[in-house]
Amino acid sequence: MLKELYIQNYALIAETRLNLVDGFISVTGESGAGKTLMLGALNLISGARADYDVIRRGEDKTVVEASFLASSSELPIILEQNSLDVYEQVIIRRELTRAGRSRAFVNDSPVSLSLLREVSEHLFQIHGQHENQIISKSRFQFEQIDGFVNQQLELKEFQIAYKKHLSYEHEYESLLEAAIQVKKDLDYFQFQFDDLMALGLEDSQILTIEKDYNLLEHSEEILESLKNARNSLYGDSGSHAQIDQVRRVLSSIDTYSPEIKSVAYRIDSIHIELSDLEKDIERIADSVDADPQKKRLLEEKLDELNKQYAKHSVSNIEELKLVLADYQLKLSSIDSFGEELERLQDLTRTTEKQVRKLASSLSEARSEGLQKFNKTVNNLLEGLGMPKAHLKIGLKKTDSLNQFGNDEIEVLFNANDAQYLKPISDVASGGEISRLMLAMKAIHSENNLNLTMIFDEIDTGVSGEVAKRMGKLMRQLSANGQIIAITHSPGVAAQGIDHIKIYKEEQGGQVVSKFVTLSEEERVIELATMFSGNKITEAALESARSLRKP
Repeated sequence: MLKELYIQNYALIAETRLNLVDGFISVTGESGAGKTLMLGALNLISGARADYDVIRRGEDKTVVEASFLASSSELPIILEQNSLDVYEQVIIRRELTRAGRSRAFVNDSPVSLSLLREVSEHLFQIHGQHENQIISKSRFQFEQIDGFVNQQLELKEFQIAYKKHLSYEHEYESLLEAAIQVKKDLDYFQFQFDDLMALGLEDSQILTIEKDYNLLEHSEEILESLKNARNSLYGDSGSHAQIDQVRRVLSSIDTYSPEIKSVAYRIDSIHIELSDLEKDIERIADSVDADPQKKRLLEEKLDELNKQYAKHSVSNIEELKLVLADYQLKLSSIDSFGEELERLQDLTRTTEKQVRKLASSLSEARSEGLQKFNKTVNNLLEGLGMPKAHLKIGLKKTDSLNQFGNDEIEVLFNANDAQYLKPISDVASGGEISRLMLAMKAIHSENNLNLTMIFDEIDTGVSGEVAKRMGKLMRQLSANGQIIAITHSPGVAAQGIDHIKIYKEEQGGQVVSKFVTLSEEERVIELATMFSGNKITEAALESARSLRKP
């Protein structure tokens, strides 16, 4: 139940705080006084899209806050799942700033708009004139029937299963499409893979190909240089011979002085090192391959590597290996498509069986409750001044599934003759639709006692005795909860347990909308004004008093 509504700097509303009672509350006011502003503020805390033009002129921020006494069994679960505080009362708030920021809060914790919408759906519903059009929509019709037969939880279970089924079905179809495309590319992938495999990229020798080629390319130069180096070191007048002569001279005198012995020892070491160097030079020279055939083969392989570098936009062998691995993965994935497709197909079939079973259960419950639903609506219509009106809702099973099961729904109506029923959108007038909407909402509210229901001029198109009956029906329904009706009809307004009037006055050089809860005497005057305008007549006052009688 909505216990308190606070609105600050919303269009013509400077600041107002309303304390609301349980039951039926009527809201009236002359055109342009601000009734639509109240509805706009409520829409804002329901998570509706922000319109920053509603920020009051000269102010920086708009605030709308509502405190509800919540009795929904699902709401505490939603709050806990989103790490929000759970109290007996739920406070939701929306703020808009001139800078273009929108913030939402639940129990003083910031939340996303989607979560605000989810929470508000368990607190209140708004039903306006424009919503009369939805009476011909399948979603609304299924919601009414499923609410009447009390299988909202079953519908939710079905929709979760149906969503999972659609997910598997979509995944299967996407994978199947991908598999078809990959198979078309199979020859291309295989060619590229074989082409790269022919290079022998996994052979360790491939890593030294450039070095091997460079050795072959400069083999003659290398051999000539090694030969010259050996001659310089080991020729008749080379360094090795000279060191040998020095070594013999020193060895003849090394006993005379430790210093000479040390130098002689070092000369011996150099002599040994030079001997070893000679062997290394000879070994290197022997390893240099001047084979022109081998050089040609290496040159061809190096050219092929460079072509593959350019072809695959890489610069080295390691990157080329990654390209090869990618083609290998693509080829292996083709083989795995079959297994995955089979798995997804099995899941699709399994979930479809589950979904169809749930849909069948939904359909059966609807079929059993439809006759009573139709009869209940028609009885309510009779009480609303439509004794000959007849509504007939029927179901037709289909092979295809939708978000409500495997039923198609048909709503037929005639306000004057039960024998000539036609689709509701073809035969009902605005006033008839209003009464039919109220009748359906009356039934629906009995299964949603935890929600505050807000009607915005749903009585448009009706007047007199019929409007009075609509007001009485709203009051009757409000015994199970809370109904707020924004109305132009005195017949509806008179039935409210409480009556809020919205009016305009000048304040500080600006026009502002004000809210006031009327006393009994003020209510009579307001109702009389609704009858006769600003010039209140005795007849209008008498009519107003008559409406207020039990």
